[in-house]
Amino acid sequence: WIVRNNELIETKGDKFPIGSFVDDREQYFQNHTWSLQKEDIIYILTDGYTDQFGGPKHKKFGAKKLKNLLLEIYKEPADVQKQTLNNIIESWRAQSGEQQTDDILIMGIRI
Repeated sequence: WIVRNNELIETKGDKFPIGSFVDDREQYFQNHTWSLQKEDIIYILTDGYTDQFGGPKHKKFGAKKLKNLLLEIYKEPADVQKQTLNNIIESWRAQSGEQQTDDILIMGIRI
């Protein structure tokens, strides 16, 4: 995901895991190219945050909610973003007593 001027630009990844083979054929990931601008933020992430169960209805956090959250906090310094993301996912889990279900990685790079 790239956040630029209050807009989130999404590039969808390939739908197979690293090291995946189909019918003994090696799979290749599609390459993507972007033209970046000053102050863009690139977010690279796993599905762990969006797939985390919690909240009052024991549902997944979801990509839409994460996208909206990133659009709210992307102008903040990295340490503030990190703390906000940590606080929100921990609160999400705690509302329903869920354990962390997967690895969680969100990496942001400001141009």
